Amino acid sequence: MAIIQFSRPLVLATASEARRALVADAGFEFETQVVSIDESPFSGEEIGAYVERLAAAKAEAAVPPSLDAVIVAVDTAIGLDGEIIGKPRDEAHAREILRVLSGRAHEVASAIAVRDLISAELKSEVTRTEVRFVHLGSHELDWYINSGEWRGRAGAYAIQGKGSSFVQEVRGCFTNVIGISMTALVKMLAEVEGRSEKPAPKS
Repeated sequence: MAIIQFSRPLVLATASEARRALVADAGFEFETQVVSIDESPFSGEEIGAYVERLAAAKAEAAVPPSLDAVIVAVDTAIGLDGEIIGKPRDEAHAREILRVLSGRAHEVASAIAVRDLISAELKSEVTRTEVRFVHLGSHELDWYINSGEWRGRAGAYAIQGKGSSFVQEVRGCFTNVIGISMTALVKMLAEVEGRSEKPAPKS
């Protein structure tokens, strides 16, 4: 049973196993789609606007299985000193990112975009969380890089895995750092369900 009643066909447009696990643990049944878009940030783009734009683009790119489907897409990025940090390109880039995050606080911003096929609406919400790392020495960096857990992770770490060893403090939504704010998602899907239950206006 899901945390809330949700009667519509649900599509989760993400390649992230961690996101899928969180949504499944909340009891939602969904179909998974993986979409590919250009994730390059615009010049001077603020991190919240960046993740919101990408989440919306992913939701629009997903193919609905039916005319009453609801599509959920998410994007996550790391922000530090006004710069957007996405996924590492390779081992050297991952090591560079972790060195920059070492001993400092950074922002994790995730956007959820919900596309409702019935109402033809696309709504989005951005959640921000602050994460502070302990100081990382060369041994810790070598250990984590060799684990391979950094691959495909915004900020080059996974807080739900070995990367938790680096975290000194989290301020805000924890699941947001994993990749999706479950608090925000449940609220947004409850709003969709509420709209679905409204009777059609009389002609």
